[in-house]
Amino acid sequence: MSKKMSRLNKQTEEIFKQIGEFGPYQLFVFILVGILSFEPALVAYSFSFYGATPNHRCKIPNYENDTYEIQSEYHKQLIDKYIPKSKSGSFKNEYDYCNLKAFNQNSSNSTLIKCDKWVYSKKYFESTLTSDWNLVCDNAPKRSLFSTLYFSGSYGVLLSGILSDKLGRKKTAYLFVVSNAILNVGLFFVMSHNFGNQNLREILFGVLRLLIGIAANVYATAVVIGKKI
Repeated sequence: MSKKMSRLNKQTEEIFKQIGEFGPYQLFVFILVGILSFEPALVAYSFSFYGATPNHRCKIPNYENDTYEIQSEYHKQLIDKYIPKSKSGSFKNEYDYCNLKAFNQNSSNSTLIKCDKWVYSKKYFESTLTSDWNLVCDNAPKRSLFSTLYFSGSYGVLLSGILSDKLGRKKTAYLFVVSNAILNVGLFFVMSHNFGNQNLREILFGVLRLLIGIAANVYATAVVIGKKI
C-alpha cells in the first residue's frame, strides 16, 4: 500500500509540474475570490448599523424643540408629565416607547393614547433607517421583515448554480458583483431621498433587500472558483 501511495504522490507531483504550481496568478485569483466572498458579509451585517433602533420615546405634544436628551429642568418636568414610565423594567429605556398621556381640559386625569411622533437618542447614531422612517412600535415588524427578505435571498444559491452552468462561473460572478453594486446604490438612493410616499419607499426598500440577498450568493460561485485553482 505504501508503495502505491508513494507512486501516486510522485505522479501527482509530476502533474503539478506540468500544469504549473501555485504561483502569482493563483495567488491573485485566490485573493480576488476571498474579496468576493467577504463582500456579502459586509452587506449583511451593515444593516445592524444603518438599521439600528436607538433609544426613543414619544414626542411631547406642542413642543417643537423636543429631543430625547433632557435639555433643562422644565424639559424634564414636561417629559414626566406627558410620557409614562416604562413598565418593562428594562434599563435600556426609562420611558414608554409607544404611549403618551392625554389630559382632559376639564380634569387633571389622563388617559394613554398611542403616539405617532417620536424623538430618538443621538448618543451612538445621528440618524438611522429606523429613526428616519419611524420603524418603532406598530411599525417595528417592518424592520424584521427587511431582514427576513434579505436572508430569503439565500435561496438564490440555486440560481447561481444554474447560471454558472449556462454562462460559466466567471461571468456569473461578474454578473452578481455588478448587480450587487447597482442594487446597493439603489438602496442608498431609496434611503436618502424623500420621493413618493413612505409606503412606496418601504416597498422598494424591501424588494431591493431581497434582490441584494440573491446577488450576495456570489460567494457560492467564488468558493467553487477558489477550489479549482
